[in-house]
Amino acid sequence: MYGKSERFEDYDGASKLPVAMATAMVGGSAREMPPMRRAGVLYVASGSLRLQVNSAHWICAPGGALSLPSGNSAKLHAASTCRLIFAFLPSARSTPTVQKVIVTDLFRALLGALAEIPTNAARTTRTRLLGGLFVNELQFTSSSPIHLPWPASAKLARVSQAIVEDPSRPLTVAQAARLAGMAPRTLSRWFASETGLSMGGWQRAARLTVALSEIAKGGSVYSAAAASGFSTASGLCAAFRRASGTTLRGYFKPDAGAKQVRDEALFFSTQLGVEAGG
Repeated sequence: MYGKSERFEDYDGASKLPVAMATAMVGGSAREMPPMRRAGVLYVASGSLRLQVNSAHWICAPGGALSLPSGNSAKLHAASTCRLIFAFLPSARSTPTVQKVIVTDLFRALLGALAEIPTNAARTTRTRLLGGLFVNELQFTSSSPIHLPWPASAKLARVSQAIVEDPSRPLTVAQAARLAGMAPRTLSRWFASETGLSMGGWQRAARLTVALSEIAKGGSVYSAAAASGFSTASGLCAAFRRASGTTLRGYFKPDAGAKQVRDEALFFSTQLGVEAGG
């Protein structure tokens, strides 16, 4: 897009200035991102995306942004047609884990301007100022966005897969222990060690992640509640608000300030012969 390369590797140089790449993904598609020496920021201008980093899964709604720690590979899953902008920063700006980025009008304007600068452009006063302002504008929330940390061990992964495949049927610790072939206390200890969550906390996160994925694909709150094991849509909404501090409507509603990039996404998506999401 903008006549620039859309290969991640072409943006992993040693430059101290931020660089940005705009791209689009068709709904239902996936894309691999190799380990990068530079830290990154992913901004979803339109559509909804599921990001997988180190076996953890994150849902990014339209108008939202997440940090990408350096040195980690990632996999992008487009729930709907997406228009994305990646910013690549010096590794010193890397966050230890994926974090939610605070999106301001200035953040969007600076990121859009960086995406338009040619990859091989000479360093000018303007590019240095834009890069410096963008880095200074970066703000990360202290709270972790809703995500699903996948356990590393095969035994616990078997339990996790069973929960995700049927979130409407909660597993007790005893049932999960039998499935994993270990003692209940051992399972509880391992689960907390590998995911940072208790079994119950992981199941709640799994249900919310399944619900968010359903809504991101265009499903209603009612179908999302049914798919994720909530007895009512209001129960899903209440659980999401407790976990995130915001409403489902607010989470998936694109910012008004992102109208320009959404309009560009519509134009770009029509070149692919698909309808823009978001």
